Formats: sequence, structure tokens, C-alpha cells
Amino acid sequence: ATVNKPVVPLADPESDALTARLKQIPARLAALRNQYYDPAKQPGFFAGWSFDRTVKGAFAPLPGSDPAASPIALGERKPVDGMNGRRAVAIGPESLRSTLPVTAEMKGTPFTIACWVKTKAGPDMGKYLNVEDTLGSEFIQGNLRIGARDVISDGWSTAMVSSWTHVVFTFDGTTACLYRNGILMSSAPLPAGGKLNLGKKFSVGGKNGYGDAETSVQSIYFYKTGFTPQAVENLYLWGKYAPASFAQSSL
Repeated sequence: ATVNKPVVPLADPESDALTARLKQIPARLAALRNQYYDPAKQPGFFAGWSFDRTVKGAFAPLPGSDPAASPIALGERKPVDGMNGRRAVAIGPESLRSTLPVTAEMKGTPFTIACWVKTKAGPDMGKYLNVEDTLGSEFIQGNLRIGARDVISDGWSTAMVSSWTHVVFTFDGTTACLYRNGILMSSAPLPAGGKLNLGKKFSVGGKNGYGDAETSVQSIYFYKTGFTPQAVENLYLWGKYAPASFAQSSL
């Protein structure tokens, strides 16, 4: 009596939202191509690094970066395959390190940090993305912990970054937001009277006191403006789906 009973689909708002988003991707990408989208030419851009090629053994800042942005030495690290025909770099036990062209006058102003990263499956210990006096993150016993001083903190499963993952931390002057693959994961307001300093030094990956998470990175961008949700998603869509001929337009 129940054989011919009609199947009623389960209500799954998250799946419905993903389906709607996927349907929009071709049109969104076409619009980005038509406007000659380039992450290094977005409002507020002040420093960025790609890892497609080295110049004298170092990754030079992207064109348009502030002159004070320093190159990142390749050292003993090895280039690896990234997405869409791009190249990336396997970081190993020594963090990627560089300086940012920032001054004390930036204290408390909006900023955005965006990067494409990937790690091995199930890393136990190691560093992730760290910006002096602002953002700290590391792997501790298989969990990725991300925090910006006392403003925002979040914990992710390591499975969430075992494939190429777009991570964005953005601060509009009052609220800090953390995005993964274009989706808002968490947000928190700045306490009354508080300020965030964008530090002059940053590092990605490397070994902490307990181990090495074997992180790889494809690109890093810093902006002196807080990004809207749509701007964050544009960065993600372009990095994930744009053909190499478009994605490398800033090189």
C-alpha cells in the first residue's frame, strides 16, 4: 500500500541556497570578465602577492602594491600546482613572511585580508595566517583556530581547508567578519572604544612548537577598506572559476 506513495523532498534551506548560488555563477563570472575584474585593482588595494613565478628567487609584490611591500623569498620551498593553471607554493616548516606598507595612522581604519590556502588532511599542529597585533590562527590538535585579538574567534574542522579554500577577514571599522569560500562564517562587533591595528608584518603557514601543518598558498591580498559580502564573493568566484588567462591578468 505504500509502494506508490509519492516521495516528499526534505526541506534543506542550505542546499536550496547553494543551488541558487550555483545557478548565478555563469552570469556573475561573465559580468566580472566584462568589467575586466582584477583583484589587484579593486578599491583599497595596497599590497598583494601571487606565487606563479619568482624574480631572482623571490615572489615580488603584485603591480600596484605600495613600494614599501617587500618581496617574499622562495628559499627552500617548492612551487606546486594551484587552481586554474596557476602556481602556488608549499610553505613547509618555515613561514612565508613579509612586511606591509602600513603606518600608525592606519590604526582603527577598515581593512581586508584575503588569501587562497590549502593544507594536508587532518593536520595536528602548525601555523596558519598571522598578522602582527591583529589576526592570529593556528592548528591545535586537528582544529583550525582563527582569532583577531578580543574581537572575533572561530574554530573550523581541518577538513574545511584540506582543499583550496578562500579565507577572508574583513573589518569595516565597527564589525569584524570572517568568510570561507565567499560565505560569512562568523562576525563580531568591536568593543566600545576598541581599535584594531593592522600590523606591519604577516606570516602564512610554518611550524609552531608542536608540528608543521604543511600549508600551501596561492595568493594573498591586502586592502585598506572593509569588503561587502558581494565584494568578498567576487574575489572567491574569480579565484575559483576564472580561466587562467583571466586569473593571471594582474601578473
